[in-house]
Amino acid sequence: MQRVEIIASGRVQRVGFRNVVQEMGRDLGLCGTVQNQEPFDIRIIAEGEEGALEEFVKALRIEDGLIKVRDLEVNWGEATGEFPYFKVLRGNWHEEMEEFLDVVIALLQRSIEANEKCLAEARKILDEPDQNYRCAESNGDSQSDPWIEACRES
Repeated sequence: MQRVEIIASGRVQRVGFRNVVQEMGRDLGLCGTVQNQEPFDIRIIAEGEEGALEEFVKALRIEDGLIKVRDLEVNWGEATGEFPYFKVLRGNWHEEMEEFLDVVIALLQRSIEANEKCLAEARKILDEPDQNYRCAESNGDSQSDPWIEACRES
């Protein structure tokens, strides 16, 4: 069994990184902790099989969405067996609530931006006349189908 102590820097606090680290650690069968480290970093201690720890360290180099890991300071050692499972060590509830709200606000902003892009694309598509479009002939009940009527008018 091995132990790895890691300091992750970059955009790692207030973006949900600790929860991602916890999930990755648990998925790989590791034990340990992850916590904020003042002023802007994350401290991770993980113990387990060497191969799983190597995979874990590689997976921590996240640059996706809100999380941007710029650097990992990695120190290897022997496992102590002090951790029964992998968990997030949280601060006081005020800090944790602020972090949670920051993540929610950032995700809402990204969602709004993505929806605005989709709406712009949809408007662009709807505003362009489609030269290859041909209305299908109705099967006799075209008066009740407004789409077919609109095609016939164009």
